Amino acid sequence: MSKEEDIQAQMRALIEQYVVLQNYAESLQRDLNTVIGVLSEIRLAKETISSLKDEKRNEFEVLISLDRGGNAYVKAPVTKPEKVIINIGAGYYASLDYDKAIEVLTQRETELAKVIQSIQGELSKVVQYMEAIRAKLGELRGRKG
Repeated sequence: MSKEEDIQAQMRALIEQYVVLQNYAESLQRDLNTVIGVLSEIRLAKETISSLKDEKRNEFEVLISLDRGGNAYVKAPVTKPEKVIINIGAGYYASLDYDKAIEVLTQRETELAKVIQSIQGELSKVVQYMEAIRAKLGELRGRKG
């Protein structure tokens, strides 16, 4: 194998590694976006529960969305509930008082923050490795031409 063929083989191998890493980085980014979205929803739930807890009136009107996109709403009277229903995972729900519900959501928020940190760390490593591959490809191009 000539020097030129050897360099081309090395470049092909590096490009294949780069493509695999790029796909992995895109997957990590999608996962990160999903977890950030879930975290945002948990924070919104905590804020809403806190608002309910602090509400002085026993009855009030709320807007209820008729779809996920917020295209249609209805106004409905609500009696201040004593408890809220929280998703505790695996399709199970629990009726909890306000403070316990906020505690459960805070624990979930902490867990998700750790997941976000982990994904960001992995993504950073992947990006560094991709940069190293780009640098090596540049070096090989210089030797080739």
